[in-house]
Amino acid sequence: MGNCEIYWVKIPLLPLVTLRGRKSANTLFTLGARLPCGDQNLEASKPDNTPQGSSQADAAGPEDRAERGRLVMVGELPSGMTTAALGSASESLQHLIDLLAKKDTEFQEEKTKKNLLQEELDKLKSSHQEFYQSHASNQEKLKTELQEEKSMKNILQEELDKLKSSHQEVYQSHATNQEKLKTELQEEKSMKNLLQEELEKLKASYQKVWQSHTTNQEKLKTELQEEKTKKNLLQEELDKLKSSHQEVYQSHATNQEKLKTELQEEKSMRNLLQEELDKLKASFHEVCESHATKQEKFNTELQEEKRMKNILQEELDNLKASCQEAWQRVENNQEKFNIELQEEKKKNNNLQEELEKLKASYHEVCQSHAANQEKFNSELQEEKKKKNVLLKNLEKFRITSDEVFQRYKPYYSRPELTEEEVLSNVLPDPKPKETGRPEKPKKASLCKRVRHLLGLCRKQKKSAAPTSPSN
Repeated sequence: MGNCEIYWVKIPLLPLVTLRGRKSANTLFTLGARLPCGDQNLEASKPDNTPQGSSQADAAGPEDRAERGRLVMVGELPSGMTTAALGSASESLQHLIDLLAKKDTEFQEEKTKKNLLQEELDKLKSSHQEFYQSHASNQEKLKTELQEEKSMKNILQEELDKLKSSHQEVYQSHATNQEKLKTELQEEKSMKNLLQEELEKLKASYQKVWQSHTTNQEKLKTELQEEKTKKNLLQEELDKLKSSHQEVYQSHATNQEKLKTELQEEKSMRNLLQEELDKLKASFHEVCESHATKQEKFNTELQEEKRMKNILQEELDNLKASCQEAWQRVENNQEKFNIELQEEKKKNNNLQEELEKLKASYHEVCQSHAANQEKFNSELQEEKKKKNVLLKNLEKFRITSDEVFQRYKPYYSRPELTEEEVLSNVLPDPKPKETGRPEKPKKASLCKRVRHLLGLCRKQKKSAAPTSPSN
């Protein structure tokens, strides 16, 4: 054999990031290469740190070991290898390292995308939870408002029932008053008839006595004329009082007005008849007494007549006062009744308006709730679809990441490859398996790609038995 030199190249690998997020340490693997040395081919020998390498080093001798160590430490190149070949090999190795770094950056980008998708999913969950809580609070609020509206409706119904009962009581009292007025009217009519009969009797008796009192007739006529003028004045005042009283009662009610006016007319007629009857009685008594007791007794009777006039005046004043009080009371009651009636009408109208508004608002709330419910259901379906798509993409990404991890697991799980494994990956099988069908081309491993890029392809041996480096 000619002189030849063997050298070892130690290539540092960059730290790689595995699929599970673990970083491997800086590893060094050694490639043994066969370099041409004249016409002979030398097989790659193993490094000194293996047992076989140590045995071969012992066989080679201490001089060879020193020379080999000198070559490795100093970095001298063999005569058969140029710097251009070594530069191309380093460029190829740098290209491979760049590819690995690019794959690492792509993996980091996929990881960030996965984190962003997870954050979006968490935000979607939180927004869905907030929307569900707001929807539940709105449901509770609507329930409380509906309960309040029901209670308000019950209160208004109770007030309406009270108003109905009070109206029924007023109607019943009005009916009893009508009956009472009718009975009083009948009594007044009967009393008027009795007074009319007595008046007719007194008139007949008066006509009999009238002839015997012609001497005092002139004097009595003058006094009677005065009394008539006073009576006319009183009658005018009484008529005015009747007219005012009649107007008040006409504004109150038609039936009640008619009954009260008739009653008032009957009372006034009774009073007039009573006055005329009293006067006729007094005059008849005076005529009889004057016929018996002469002129002095007539003066006393005249005084009595004046006293009776005063009494009648007092009674008329009392009647005026009572009529005024009754008119005032009726007017107050009428005004109060009208005010209460207007207030009740306003309350009923307000209640009706509020009821219509409540119905309209409740209808609007029902429609808006139905629309919100449909919108929420549609949004929930869309979110479910988006979630399913995200889950599918996440599952696909997980499957692909597991496949990539399983593919590159042998290179990331171990910190440093042994030289035997490197050589077994670099060197092809001595005898390919013979099968009936042709084998499919397989993808070259990472070590084979490195060996191919370095130009370290293995040549076929001429002889069947391999030659040992010791020969």
